[in-house]
Amino acid sequence: MKKITYPEDIRDSIREKEQRGTLYEYVANPTWTGWDQPISAPVRSVVRVKDEAELTRVTNWAQSWKYQEKRLPGTVLWESKDIRYVGKMLIPKRFQADGIQQLFEYAGFDVQWKTFKGCLAYARYSLPEIESWIAQEHRIFSDSWKSRKLSLFISLAKWMKSQTGQEPLRYVRELGIPGIDTKFIETHQREVRSLYNYLTQRKIRTHEELLDTLHIRTYPEDTEFVLLRLIPPVSAANLSLMQVYYEDLKKAKISPRHVFIIENKTTCYHFPAIPDSVILFGNGKASKKFLAEVPFIGSAENRYYWSDIDTDGFHMLSNMRELYPDIQSLFMDKETIQEAMMYAVPDTGSEFEQLPHLTPEESFCFQYIAQKRLRIEQERIPWEYIKKVLKSL
Repeated sequence: MKKITYPEDIRDSIREKEQRGTLYEYVANPTWTGWDQPISAPVRSVVRVKDEAELTRVTNWAQSWKYQEKRLPGTVLWESKDIRYVGKMLIPKRFQADGIQQLFEYAGFDVQWKTFKGCLAYARYSLPEIESWIAQEHRIFSDSWKSRKLSLFISLAKWMKSQTGQEPLRYVRELGIPGIDTKFIETHQREVRSLYNYLTQRKIRTHEELLDTLHIRTYPEDTEFVLLRLIPPVSAANLSLMQVYYEDLKKAKISPRHVFIIENKTTCYHFPAIPDSVILFGNGKASKKFLAEVPFIGSAENRYYWSDIDTDGFHMLSNMRELYPDIQSLFMDKETIQEAMMYAVPDTGSEFEQLPHLTPEESFCFQYIAQKRLRIEQERIPWEYIKKVLKSL
C-alpha cells in the first residue's frame, strides 16, 4: 500500500516548511490576500486494499483522522469513496487550515510567527519592496532578538537604492546612514551582501567585492603596515622608527644610500645602524606586494635582502629579485651556513623547486638546505659574526 497521510504528518509538514522558510515566503508572496486566508492541502488516501491486514490499517487510519479532527488547526474535508475490495468508505480528502497563524501556533512557532508578522508589517509601511527579502532571511526576522535590527537594514536598503556608482571612496563612518556603523557592516557581512543582491539582482559573492562595488574604503590591516628604521642622515620629521601603510611607503620623500630588507622583526629592531640607511621589516611572503615600486628602494645605491636560510627564505629572495633584480642577499651564503650550522633546526616549509632568480651560490645553498630539510633562523646567527660581515660592506 502506498504512503498515506496521517494526522501527525500535518505537524511534521508544517515544521519542515518553517525550517525551509516556505511558510514565510508564502506570506510575503504578493498574491497572498490576508492573515486569515484559508490554506488547504490534499490528504494522500487509500485506493485499494489487498488483504485483511491492509483493511485493518485503513480502518485505523480513518479512525485516527476522526479522533484527531478537533485537535487540528482547521477543518478535515471528508468524502465517501469506493475502495477496491472494500466498497464505500468515508475517508479524509483534504485538510484546510483556517489561516497561516493557526499553522504556526499548531507547530509551536507562535513566537516566531508574531515576530515575523511584525517585521513584515513594518517593512510594508517603510519599504514594501523588501518583503520577499525578509522572508528569504526569515531566520533573522522570526527571531525576537535579531529582528530588532530591521530598521537598520531598511536604512541600509534605502541608502543602497540611492547609490549611482559614481560616488567617491568613503569609509563606512562617512556614509551617514542612520544607525549603521563599521561594526554593523562587519558583523552582518552575509546579510548585507544578500540585501544588495536582492535589490540589484546581482550576484556579489564576497564582502570585499561588495565594498568595492559600493565605493566603500576598507581600513588597512595591521599586516599592511611596514616597519622601518631611518638611520641618519636619512630623516623624516625627525623620526627614527615608524610603521607606514604600504601604499604610503611609495610616497616617502627620502633618499637613503642603503636599503636593508629584513624578514625578522627582532633582527630589524637590532640591526646595526649603518649610516645613511633605511632598514625595513619585509613582512614575509607579503614583501612582493608591499615593497613593489617603492621609489627610494629603487633609487638606493645598494639594496640588501636577508631572510632565514630555508626553502621559504630563498623563495622570498627569488620573488624580491623580480622587483629589484640587482638586490643582494645577506647572510644567505655558504660562509654563513658553515658559521651557524650548529644552530640549524628541521625545516617544515615549502618543497624544493627550481627558483629562477638566484645566483649560483644561492642556488647551491638552497639545494643543500632543501635536500637536508634544514633551516637556520636569522636570530640564531651569532651577532659578532653579523657585525663583522657588515663592516666589510
